[in-house]
Amino acid sequence: MKRKANESNELEVIADRGGPRRRVTAASSSEKNVRAVDYYEHIGRLNICAAEYCTKRKHQIQHCIENSQEVPDHLTNVDNIIEQYLFHASVIEQRLGSPDSGSLCAFGSNDFCMIAQPPEDVKRRNRPALIPSMTDQKFVQVRCGAQHSVCLTEDRSVLCYGVNDHGSLGSKLEDDSDTAHEPIPVTQFIPSSEQRGVQGIPVPLFTWRDFTDAKPGVTDPVDVKIDPKYEDTIIDVAAGDTHCLALAASGRVYFWGSYRDVEGKNWADIQPSDDPRKVEDKDAKYFTGPKGKRFYPIHVSMLKHKAVAIACGFVHNAVIVEVNQGGVVRNKLVTWGMGEKGQLARPVFTPVKKSAQDIASIPEEVLDSNQYAAFHVDKVESDYLPPKFANYSDGVDRHV
Repeated sequence: MKRKANESNELEVIADRGGPRRRVTAASSSEKNVRAVDYYEHIGRLNICAAEYCTKRKHQIQHCIENSQEVPDHLTNVDNIIEQYLFHASVIEQRLGSPDSGSLCAFGSNDFCMIAQPPEDVKRRNRPALIPSMTDQKFVQVRCGAQHSVCLTEDRSVLCYGVNDHGSLGSKLEDDSDTAHEPIPVTQFIPSSEQRGVQGIPVPLFTWRDFTDAKPGVTDPVDVKIDPKYEDTIIDVAAGDTHCLALAASGRVYFWGSYRDVEGKNWADIQPSDDPRKVEDKDAKYFTGPKGKRFYPIHVSMLKHKAVAIACGFVHNAVIVEVNQGGVVRNKLVTWGMGEKGQLARPVFTPVKKSAQDIASIPEEVLDSNQYAAFHVDKVESDYLPPKFANYSDGVDRHV
């Protein structure tokens, strides 16, 4: 290994034997309280770099075998890969320091497990108190929704607790309960093959198309078993009224839960076509398009740029993405979700519910069998849910 430090306090790591090249921007040793999300973003990118390098080697080995050629020793030298990875990881830790993390406390009302305590034991907390079921975890982030919370742990696990009747916890509970006072892990952060050619986002090594046991026809997400090593690395989370977002180190964004419009109807991001999971509905076979709620994270594959920051409003999202304009990367504001009150900062069709005259023309049996028949589903799908750039009142294209 060779190391070369320059005046800008960046460390360039160059492997002698053809390993991946990367540049690690170093934080000054005098900086304190380094945000854990920054630390894990670097580690996440390192993991992506190493995975891509290993996959490239795998393809080279396969090519040699298929062409009856001898496999060079350097392609099977696992020690070299491990050595490089550990060195890069140590550089990140030395330069960024250990991430801030700690135990999780909660306080407030506990009518529906909002502070991760059994309601029969604790009705409310007037002061912060440690959460007993989470004392063995170290947390780097917590975000509160209306009646649920989402947390990010030191090892990048995503946990939720509170009310789940709209999918807020990202998983169906075993007893079909609507609340959870113990942390519920959110898993299956698998990218879609639909999001291709996005600048700054590496081509995923694994997508839903790669899992032979997850084919269309699988209706219950619980039946889909995914090894965590194939999932995206989550570095940031956000919470709305009854939905959540998660940002991966790759720049991909994931959604779960639902957006509730002013009429109380549930809407969700459009699920990629290669994602085989389905949510059954008591009235229909399963929810399609933007209808219903999602009890599992789905890749927001309609987002066509790399996300660098995420935030949730009550029923909408605001995300900062990187856009390359003539070789200059600028940050732009993108929004989506329900925007009946102007939340999306761009023109949308309103109202979502059809007029009384239009509803009167719909046969009663149709209204009884389809709870969304009285709504402009097509407008929600075309106007509200696709992530689009905000429109400024003066027409200026702003860097955010």
